[in-house]
Amino acid sequence: MGGSVMQDAEYYIPANEWDFLQSPGPAWEGWRFTKGIDLSNPLAVARKYTPIEVDVDFRADQVTHLADEVRVAAVEPDGSLREVPSH
Repeated sequence: MGGSVMQDAEYYIPANEWDFLQSPGPAWEGWRFTKGIDLSNPLAVARKYTPIEVDVDFRADQVTHLADEVRVAAVEPDGSLREVPSH
């Protein structure tokens, strides 16, 4: 929460970039805020569990315990969210 920016991270999402989670669906009940990052694969190279580095700052009034509150999801074509597991 707050602090310095990682200089070697591929992506940075500041604390002030967030939105309300709209119609999250039953698996996401209780989640109110979202931060977005658009990852695409323009070369269509098959990738599985390819790590990326992201430095993300959060507002103190939006989180209490990051280890329990941060989840990664993919937006499906129908707009629903699919959780992406961490490995």
